Amino acid sequence: MRTFSTVALFARTQRGDPAFALRRMLLLEPLLKLKHVELAAPEFSKRFALTGADHGWLRRMFDHQVIDLIISTYAHQRFQISGGGPWLAFTIPQTRLKPEKWRGFLQDMSRIAIAVFERARADDTAAT
Repeated sequence: MRTFSTVALFARTQRGDPAFALRRMLLLEPLLKLKHVELAAPEFSKRFALTGADHGWLRRMFDHQVIDLIISTYAHQRFQISGGGPWLAFTIPQTRLKPEKWRGFLQDMSRIAIAVFERARADDTAAT
């Protein structure tokens, strides 16, 4: 049996960003003591696993506004975010969204992508 996922990809034109992944925290994961990025939002960090090599960059990208967008959107869609280089990918694993749901999905994900890209652009500017 085939399984399908729903995916939305967004890209920015500036330099590439470090690779990362954000997903729902697995049930036993806190016991494994994996190296997740600690954010300034402890409740968010209890529910979501953010991983990537550049913890400082991820803390700057996932500020309170982005976290609030993710939490408010996550109530409507269960999704994962991954990124690297110029790309952001939003995935609803093992779910094929019906065509009438695509518009809302793309709107929700684009709000998060724009917020992350704005922070990345500001980070690029500050670094030069």
